[in-house]
Formats: sequence, structure tokens, C-alpha cells
Amino acid sequence: MKQTLCTLFDKNFLLKGLALIFSLKKFMKDFEIYVLTLDDEATDILNKLKIEEIKMISLNEIEEWDRRLIDVKKNRKFQEYCWTLTSNLCRFVLETKKSEMVTYLDADIYFFNSPEIIFKEIGENSITIVEHRFSKNRKFFEKKAGRFNVSWVSFKNDKNGLEAVNWWSERVIEWCYDRYEDGKFGDQRYLDDWRERFNGVYIIQNIGANVAPWNIKDYFLEKQGEMLLVNKSPLIFYHFHRFHLIKTDGNISFTVGNYYINNKVKELIYKPYFESNIENLELVKKIRPDFKISFKKLTFKDYLANILFSNSFLEDLTLKFLNLKSKISK
Repeated sequence: MKQTLCTLFDKNFLLKGLALIFSLKKFMKDFEIYVLTLDDEATDILNKLKIEEIKMISLNEIEEWDRRLIDVKKNRKFQEYCWTLTSNLCRFVLETKKSEMVTYLDADIYFFNSPEIIFKEIGENSITIVEHRFSKNRKFFEKKAGRFNVSWVSFKNDKNGLEAVNWWSERVIEWCYDRYEDGKFGDQRYLDDWRERFNGVYIIQNIGANVAPWNIKDYFLEKQGEMLLVNKSPLIFYHFHRFHLIKTDGNISFTVGNYYINNKVKELIYKPYFESNIENLELVKKIRPDFKISFKKLTFKDYLANILFSNSFLEDLTLKFLNLKSKISK
């Protein structure tokens, strides 16, 4: 079965989006991916790259399809609007492209093994979601961010799938902000009760799906031949949350935000992803020499975070403080 996927990104996420797509091409033989481009530069570059699997959707196209998006856009930050678009992109693909099923993928995930493993696991279920699986020292974040993570969400074009995607798209049009309020946070907390609200909901069980900086501390990572394993299971995809390219003294490197990432994880997981981003930068510059990457500019908070999350002990101590602070502020 040909898989239909979708994602969205702008020029600042372009290198990550390309890393996602090229990792899919490495492991999947038959797929199409609808890319909602959020600015003209990303659109122009993707058009010139002519990647066979990419089907382009312009921001104007989806906003004309549901003009309510134009109205809510006025009062939301860029990130909040991207979250608003996620469910509506899935709905758009199901309704206008008549796909049997659509799977949304965050642009900052990267496959180390075939996603077909997950599709086989899903089977005939109508709706598929994946958990954060926060590590023990970060479990308290679930109270705000929710049990589930919008990195992989699948909807079949059937009664159950359409009911869920329509409900979700309506909710985010009503409310989708980068703050915790009345049990809501962005587009994510809406997923928490889907097992009770809808029929045909499946939670991905494969431990190798949605490995991320917020849970990698609880996993044992090893390499067998060319395959990466987490807790003896193949690593399917990693979520590179808060991964940013930075430039210092003319050299390009990366930062990982408020996470402690040990050297083994950096070498086996982050190094290949960093190299993919650099390769994509070189590819883009061949067709658009004037393309300027948006390097992250480190602030005082970033430098402080680099200290507080520089080793496992300091990370645990910092997270205990943040957990205590969150309890006191209630």
C-alpha cells in the first residue's frame, strides 16, 4: 500500500524537513508526502529540487479552503499557528486528495529504520497516536504537555478517522496557544482522551518510535552492525526537539536546548542528523546560492541552560527544582 504522509515547514525548518524526507526515501519504496510550505522561499526551493515524492500545498491554498484559518492567524504566534495547521492539513489531505489514510509527521523527526514497521503495527485501526514516554526525571512535564506527542498522528479516511480529525481541527480553531490553560496546551492535550472519545484509536507500542531528548535517558542505546537499538529494539525514529544549528568562529555546530545528551547519543544519533542537515544546506545552496540559513543566536538563557544541563547530575537537580517550582506556583 502506498503511504500518504504530510508535514509542514518554512525556510527556517527547511533543512530539517529535507532530512525527514531523505530519511523516508532511504527506507520506504512507495510513498507520497504532502508538504505545506509556510513561505515563498521554502516553496521555491522545493520546486527547484524536484523531489518525486513531494506534493506541494501552499499556505494560500489551505487558507482559501478554510478561511477561518485566516481569521485565527491574526491573533496567534507563528508557532501557535503551525500547531493550528497540523490537524487542518490532515483534514485537507483526506477531503481533497481522497487518500485512504494520512499520517502527519513533525518536520524535526528523522528515521533510522523503516516506518513500515509502524504501519504494520497499526493494522486496521482508524486513528494512531504516540506517547511522549517522558523519562522518570521529566515525568512531571506530562501534566502540562500531555501524555501524547504530535510527532506521528494517523487518520484513516473512514467514519472514525474523519470524526477525530474534524473534531481536532474544530478545537484548535477555537483555542491553540503556547500556554497551559484549563487542561489545554497547544494542539497536543486534545489527544489525551481520544481512547475514550473515539473508536478505533491505537497507541503505538514500539519502543523505537518517538525516541526523543525527553526520554532517551531511560533507554539503553547500542549499535549492532548498521542498526541502532534502544532497549534491544530497533530505533525507528528520533524526535530532534530543540535541535538548532549554531555558528561560532566560522564553524557550524549544534545545540540541543534544555537537555543533557551524553556523548554516546551525540555520536550515534545526533551526529548523523547534523551531517544530514549540513548536506542539505550544501544541496540547497547549489540551487539557491543566496539561501541564508537562520542560525540560532544563543542568549543568556541558552548559556545558562548549557551549564545547568551539562551533565546528568545537574540535569536531575535542575529538573527537581523546576518540578518543585511548578507545584508551588499552583
